[in-house]
Amino acid sequence: MLLKVRQEQHEMDDDDTDLSQVFENTLKYTGKFSFYQNRETIKAVREMLQTKNLHKFEAASLANLCPDNYEEAKALIPSLEDKFEDEELNELLEDLKTFKDLTQ
Repeated sequence: MLLKVRQEQHEMDDDDTDLSQVFENTLKYTGKFSFYQNRETIKAVREMLQTKNLHKFEAASLANLCPDNYEEAKALIPSLEDKFEDEELNELLEDLKTFKDLTQ
């Protein structure tokens, strides 16, 4: 989100210089994995994850990786194995998908 703001600022400036290739590549890369497009959605996801018994790393990983199911989530974040039953974790992932779908 911050990179997009920087790009918009650059476009509004009268500066004729181009943004660096590294910046452009980084913007493209982050766009591929940007599941939440606005601040309200990001805040809602964060608040929802804070209600769960998650370490900050686990919450950030779930939000950023958006695994499709409990098996994928537990493979990517092994510490979830002892924290959630499979169905409970699937429900959490479905909630995350709802936020993701709202922004697409």
